[in-house]
Amino acid sequence: MTTLKDDIRNWPTSPGVYLMKDGSGNVLYVGKARNLRERIASYFHGRDERYQVAFLMRRVVSLDHIVAATEKEALLLEYTLIQKYKPKYNIFWKDDKSYVRIRLTTQHAFPGIYTTRNVTKDGAQYFGPYVSATACRETVETIVRHCRLRTCTDREFANRARPCIQYQIGRCTAPCVGKVSEAAYALQVRQAELLLEGRTNEVRDSLHDEMQRASDEMRFEEAAQLRDRLKLIDETLESQRMVRGDDVDEDWIGWAQHKDRSVVSLLMVRGGCVQDKVVSIETKDPDDASEVVQRFLLQYYQPPITPPPVIYWPFEVAPSKDLEQLLTERRAGRVSIRHPKRGQKRELLQLAQANADAVLASRGSDEDRLNQSLRSIERALHLPQYPFQMECIDISNWDGEQAVGAVVVFQDGKPAKSDYRHYNIRGPHEPNDYAMMYETLARRYAKQPAPQLLLVDGGRGQLQIALRVIEDLRLSPFPVAAIAKGRGKGSDRIFLPNRKNPLPLKSGNPALLLLQRIRDAAHHFGNSFVRHKMRKKRVKKS
Repeated sequence: MTTLKDDIRNWPTSPGVYLMKDGSGNVLYVGKARNLRERIASYFHGRDERYQVAFLMRRVVSLDHIVAATEKEALLLEYTLIQKYKPKYNIFWKDDKSYVRIRLTTQHAFPGIYTTRNVTKDGAQYFGPYVSATACRETVETIVRHCRLRTCTDREFANRARPCIQYQIGRCTAPCVGKVSEAAYALQVRQAELLLEGRTNEVRDSLHDEMQRASDEMRFEEAAQLRDRLKLIDETLESQRMVRGDDVDEDWIGWAQHKDRSVVSLLMVRGGCVQDKVVSIETKDPDDASEVVQRFLLQYYQPPITPPPVIYWPFEVAPSKDLEQLLTERRAGRVSIRHPKRGQKRELLQLAQANADAVLASRGSDEDRLNQSLRSIERALHLPQYPFQMECIDISNWDGEQAVGAVVVFQDGKPAKSDYRHYNIRGPHEPNDYAMMYETLARRYAKQPAPQLLLVDGGRGQLQIALRVIEDLRLSPFPVAAIAKGRGKGSDRIFLPNRKNPLPLKSGNPALLLLQRIRDAAHHFGNSFVRHKMRKKRVKKS
């Protein structure tokens, strides 16, 4: 009988894409390789000892590959397949909705400005992506203050009979009731586009000319409003740093890494100024640093984002020529990726590096605390391995009605909400927590692989039910624990098999806090669904 290791000996050494699948044929991971045979062999020879890779490989049952003529074709094919299958273990490109964008509805006679996670071919302009939703909202706030664009929906716009409060406080010119002409509003929209494209100086010059013209024509109230808007622009410019004496458009890439976490940071220079807009991406992708950055560049420069003529990146090794060619095609003009070694350009690259370091530092402390909590759970519960995947099961019902078994999944200490599941209880319709717990566990683990830790909400009784299900299904034993509310003001109690007394974990213990968080997530998930079912039942009765 041949094994996966035997199969890969016959794989080609050409560029291409490989697909890892589970026993049901579902695609778990899609990757790209310069040399397919060498790349896939690295997974089996223990070169990557990280637990994420080991966790993935335990679930891989079959492998497939698609040969590409060039690395460029492989890169594009990888992107297409990830969009198609949305594999569970891919970080990059899995979901186009992961990042917030700014939507300018230029297909409308009087465009509005909004934040969105959905990009559709509706004729609107999209700017971004922004990793930080807060930064995206602040950018929209700045645009609204400067350019006074509407933020109402098209339906509100069509049905309004008088100006809203946004007009009264000077944040909108009220095109809905004809307070501004289409031509004048188009100028406001153009200024917003220039700001979003980083052309701040052009906006300032345009406003200054308008102010001077209004003053010459003795429209002093309008001139004063333009003066105030100029002041806001100047305040924005003060936060920018001049980096070049000439009018250049460039992007600078910073890269930082700690353990298995990495950050790519993009610093945008337009018109010789560093703009406030910075995009950063975090990943746990198994590829090397330059591969991650190249993927980021390919992902970021999607229409309507056009790459500048020059991109400076932090590696001495030259990027793939295929990447430069792809970006050149998207720009419809030459794009060069360079690595500066001295002078002012080197200083600006260090500024981009500092941005990446800052993002990594701000997230790294949280990651370290989470990792410590997981290690604490591993030690306190005497687990045989690091608890990368933990699942918690809770029973929710309304006096025995609409009973639901709720399953929440945490991977690497974080909720994996796409893996959450509800199980409508088919058994007894009277309150019987043990029977409902048995049914949920049996249905769950008859088909799903066991986690590194199963947590059940309840005490010794629920723990015994979980152990009975494992025995009845003839599963290989795996770690199980129960979490019960503390008595009086005491802390929650953790029960383990073959142990009479609960674990002596004090309030505030990192392991207990994370287990409580998982249990609370299961509570919330189950109770929310029960309330939803009760509302539907009341609607049917009415």
